[in-house]
Amino acid sequence: MSPFLRLRGAHLTSNPVLEDFVFTLLSLFVIGVALTAVLSPPEPIIAATVSAGVSASPNHVNLYGTLVDASGAPISGATIVTEYRDGTRIASTTTAADGSWSLRFKDGPQPFTLVITVPGYPPVTYDMYATPGMRYGVQMVFTQPSTWVFVPLPGY
Repeated sequence: MSPFLRLRGAHLTSNPVLEDFVFTLLSLFVIGVALTAVLSPPEPIIAATVSAGVSASPNHVNLYGTLVDASGAPISGATIVTEYRDGTRIASTTTAADGSWSLRFKDGPQPFTLVITVPGYPPVTYDMYATPGMRYGVQMVFTQPSTWVFVPLPGY
């Protein structure tokens, strides 16, 4: 006799209806988790290199830089916003065709966040601390991680 025929109809408990119900709920939960993982896009990543130097304007913070993808190609049309940690917007700009951007704002020394939004992707944040009278070069590389989802589905 085949081992598959022998296991057919076998149950682990004395209540097969309850066992099948629980197994079905567990299967639906696993499928729901798999669909959520597949349908929600992975978060993009920004890797930044920051260099600092003295600026010609002692009361302003000057930010400049480039935004490129993982292959080094410039990303144009991305929005770069500086905001305080409480979400109050300080300044904003859009990247040019060569991926370059610059911002200048008058502010005291304090932490702020760069919010980078590449069209078609969720925003990515990068925390910084700036001092007036300084200029900061921020070279950013935007990468979209790949997602592999392995979901073992139970079988009967």
